[in-house]
Amino acid sequence: MSDIITFTISIVALTMSLFTLWLTFFNRGKVRMTLPSMVVFGYDTRGSHNGFDPKIMVRSHIFSTGERGQIIEALFAQLHFSTSNEMFPVWGVDADNKLVRGGGLWVGKTGVTAWHHFVASTNFKFQPGSYTLEVFARVHGSRYPKKLSSTTLLIPLETSISRHDGSEQMWFDLEPQTGEFQPRLESRGEIYSSKVT
Repeated sequence: MSDIITFTISIVALTMSLFTLWLTFFNRGKVRMTLPSMVVFGYDTRGSHNGFDPKIMVRSHIFSTGERGQIIEALFAQLHFSTSNEMFPVWGVDADNKLVRGGGLWVGKTGVTAWHHFVASTNFKFQPGSYTLEVFARVHGSRYPKKLSSTTLLIPLETSISRHDGSEQMWFDLEPQTGEFQPRLESRGEIYSSKVT
């Protein structure tokens, strides 16, 4: 009887050890993104179309559920408005108050909090109405991009962007109690002075 108990305990201990080994060294986990704390619609002041390109900025935390972490090769955003779908393929990261082109971002369990900039080289203009903003990641080793976030945002008619020359931006601040985004119109600040190149 004691041999059976000892054998059972040994099997359980071995199973737990193998599971811990898998979690620590082999399980890459999944890449996740928290609900953005802030989103900004604006224009890059050195764009190629009439001098201005539409730009989206997202303040969020990206992390991995696995111990090993993962490498994000690229991020991109897709904006759904009315009947149109706009791609924002150019990605930049605001690291240490310096905007750099995104690529090869490693994310572990503790994650990375940053401003992510997405630019589209189109003539798209932000109009009043309801938008759905989706952020996708292409993770190293994965065949297809993964959707990290989907956020609904509303630009009210009375506080919409009236100047599409980079001098106005629409900020959306997350209200923690309700989980909704509160829009506010702001004039251009220092954070828009750099372009993702």
